[in-house]
Amino acid sequence: MISWQDAVDMEKIPEQALDNPLYNDLREQILALPDVDAITSYDAVTVEIDLPGKADPFIITGMTREQFGQQIPENRIAAGTADYDALVEGNGILISDSSDRILSGYDYTPQIGDVLHLKTYGGQDMDLNAMGIVKEGSRDATGVLASLFILPEETLYKLYPGVENFQMVWNVHAAQDSDVLRKFMAMAVLGPAGQLVRLRTPELHLQPAPVPS
Repeated sequence: MISWQDAVDMEKIPEQALDNPLYNDLREQILALPDVDAITSYDAVTVEIDLPGKADPFIITGMTREQFGQQIPENRIAAGTADYDALVEGNGILISDSSDRILSGYDYTPQIGDVLHLKTYGGQDMDLNAMGIVKEGSRDATGVLASLFILPEETLYKLYPGVENFQMVWNVHAAQDSDVLRKFMAMAVLGPAGQLVRLRTPELHLQPAPVPS
């Protein structure tokens, strides 16, 4: 797994997001390595959510329409809807049911119809409507656990209209392990502006890429 994390200094998030090191040239370098089949990417942003107990920063995952269909089937919807178009049109957000224990310290229990105020760092603040509660998922074929908050990809561009690349996590799918792959994944790779891409080799997923349906 290759993970690009936002700056600890929240004021630097907009500046660094514009120079996200998970770029196409790096993707092509990894795909050219022996036995690498594919890379699955996930978008995310950092925002501050105003909850009853206090406001805190959270990383929110953005999913494409295809990822919604693959990872949030009907049997994972505990309440409300996970319809992609409805969420886009209604400024909707999905919340995992695992948030009950995580958000208890904020005196908040998610309910359908709640309005969450999201404050961005140099972007566009928004009020989002809780339109769906999803069951906490097990680790899927890509190795990504269900996120606490999930948005349609289009909403990320509303929150940060000046950012084009929201990729924060790449899962590298390989048919088998190799010394070349291990050495590459153990390196600290720098992006074009010198940012660090954090590599977590124990979470490298050595498996064939998912077969498109």
